[in-house]
Amino acid sequence: MPESTSDRDLLTRALNDWPRRLAFEAALLERLVAAAPLRRVLDLGCGEGHHARFLAERDCEVVGIDASEPAIEAAQEEPIPDGVQFVMTDLGAVERSVRGHFGAAICLGNTLPHLLSPESVSRMLIGLRRRLMPGTHLLIQTVNYDRIFDDGVRALPVEVRDSPEGELVVLGLVRGREDGIVLHTTSVLRFEPHTDQPLEVVATHQNQLRGWRREEIETMLEVARFSPHEVYGDMGMSPYDPHVSPELVVVAS
Repeated sequence: MPESTSDRDLLTRALNDWPRRLAFEAALLERLVAAAPLRRVLDLGCGEGHHARFLAERDCEVVGIDASEPAIEAAQEEPIPDGVQFVMTDLGAVERSVRGHFGAAICLGNTLPHLLSPESVSRMLIGLRRRLMPGTHLLIQTVNYDRIFDDGVRALPVEVRDSPEGELVVLGLVRGREDGIVLHTTSVLRFEPHTDQPLEVVATHQNQLRGWRREEIETMLEVARFSPHEVYGDMGMSPYDPHVSPELVVVAS
């Protein structure tokens, strides 16, 4: 059965506790813009615009791009801060879709794996390189796919959240293939422990993504003349461990 709009909305809300997430990511994001030669940031895969608004509150001009029409529409539902722009476009078309130069770029929330081939990633990175000022930084965040492939991980950490819809359980299942594709199945279950049926599936979504490993990402960055120089295991800047870290976070310049 096709996923309904209300299901997608519920899935999006359940996946992200934005106040908590942004508080966790704040130190790294603020350090990124503090070092920027120009406080103009390109947000690749901006989604509903939460990072763009966070950066605008810190006196940044932000251009957010995303290939998803529903995401861009959602980003434009709330008043758009001065200096923020949202553009619907393919990430590979970044060079021709935006104007001027930027002092930093971010690619967060497992956006990069939506590009399924080295050619598509390289096209994005090369176009991005031409839009960034010398000495600027690019921040990339993905799921730690080294752990998924090497350790045979089949499920992401389960999360339980309170919401207006009740107590929600977020379950993420992953299945890696030999060709590098990872099937992500994310479901939201409503938990009502005092009923005869305590768990009810209320939303589910499935994606085929490219599980880019650390070495692959660093190689593609170097081909596009970026130099990876910091690697973390999450946006809180914990040390990266390929067998333990939930995420791969790379800072390149």
